[in-house]
Amino acid sequence: MRNKANLMHNKLSFIGSWEYDLVSKKLSWSPETKVIHGVPLSYEPSVEEAVSFYHPRFRDLLISKFESLLRYEENYLIDCCLVTYDKEEIWVQTTGQVIEYQSGVVTKVGGIFENITREENERIKLESYWHVMNETSMVSITDRNGNILFVNDNFCKLTGYEEEDIIGRSHRIFNSGYHDNEFFKDLWSTILSGQIWSGEILNKNEDGHLQWIQTKIFPVRDFQGNIVEFISVREDVSEQKRQQEEVVSGEKLKAMSDVGRQILHEVMSPLTVLNSHIAIVEKAATTNDMDKVANSIEVLKTASARVIEIFNDMRSLIREEDNFVILNIAEAISKTYFFTHLKLQESDISFSTEVESRQFKVLGNQGHLIQVLTNLVTNAIHAVKDRQDKWIKVKCYQQGSCVVLDVIDSGEKIDPSIENRIFDTLFTTKSKEEGTGLGLSISRRIITRMNGQLNLINDQEHTCFRITLPSISKDY
Repeated sequence: MRNKANLMHNKLSFIGSWEYDLVSKKLSWSPETKVIHGVPLSYEPSVEEAVSFYHPRFRDLLISKFESLLRYEENYLIDCCLVTYDKEEIWVQTTGQVIEYQSGVVTKVGGIFENITREENERIKLESYWHVMNETSMVSITDRNGNILFVNDNFCKLTGYEEEDIIGRSHRIFNSGYHDNEFFKDLWSTILSGQIWSGEILNKNEDGHLQWIQTKIFPVRDFQGNIVEFISVREDVSEQKRQQEEVVSGEKLKAMSDVGRQILHEVMSPLTVLNSHIAIVEKAATTNDMDKVANSIEVLKTASARVIEIFNDMRSLIREEDNFVILNIAEAISKTYFFTHLKLQESDISFSTEVESRQFKVLGNQGHLIQVLTNLVTNAIHAVKDRQDKWIKVKCYQQGSCVVLDVIDSGEKIDPSIENRIFDTLFTTKSKEEGTGLGLSISRRIITRMNGQLNLINDQEHTCFRITLPSISKDY
């Protein structure tokens, strides 16, 4: 019995040949060609039988090519569908050419016969992939110097340019001016080194409208390994960016509302002192009691300085720009407690710190670092507020050339099934009222901008988020 698995392997692997003798009118197939057709090796076909193996829609084409070869010596190469002896449809490539003359007359023709089913299936899949990509993505191809060689229909549609206005030019025509030279130097350095570059670029289309484009650029090498072209696959994410910014704004407003409540609580104490000592000064002034006036003035100075300090802390917290300065980690931890202690008290949560040295310094934005620490402590409050054992601890210690901040709470460690997703934008385990899932995503970006890392340490008994920042010498 014929082994069908081996037969299929043979069908996909063999390249056969055929010959037709015009004198004897005999058609001959090589053993490989017979295997591809699925017929016994003893089978000897006629021309008519050979043609009958082809799918009906290709028979007229094949007959026409064969007759042109016999009459006009016109070589051919065609891809067509063939139906095997077992009624299986496969794709083959067949060629025809003159292979023998006698006295100037053609006496024998022949050619190659190859099963290209695998290649044809791959071609069809590639066409399907290309169709999907053409409908959903912007695709361009450039040479090594960045000159555009090809753009797909969607690229033209989303940029507003006609193809002839783009080919031969560089992507500089889409430059919005938003990104600095360092951004593009990094991009080119990445792709010229053979790596894939991925990121978001703010482009300007033909009518001046700005578009956020998610971009991936793939280097293409020749057979010698030299980079010769770049393929860019892009997607317009302007709407997603707009929606995300709206959510971020909402999250910030909510955070500012919480901070505002804390500020109101904190500022009431010095304002009460100010109010009472103003009354003392007024009364003392009528009795000419200058000692009381002088004493109250000192108290008023202290209280007003405290009010200014509170509002300065709030201002540093909400600033957007990255104004990096040398900052003291212990002070950042202290101010984090200031912004969160009201919530801690309301939930009756114990808060403690272990600071190895109060002289640890890093380079960064103090307001942003406090924002990250406040977010981590706030998350911890949500996690443990309903537990019987409620505590949060912030540890600070030196590890090599870095300062490490651990925010640990009494809750159980994070479920491993979501461990890899907690820093994703908009991922959250909280209710809609409690948060949007932007906190950890934004916090990681802030720490990254400070050349540090924010990670979940999930190999301990309790939940631990770790901030690692390059330390600065005490003498800096």
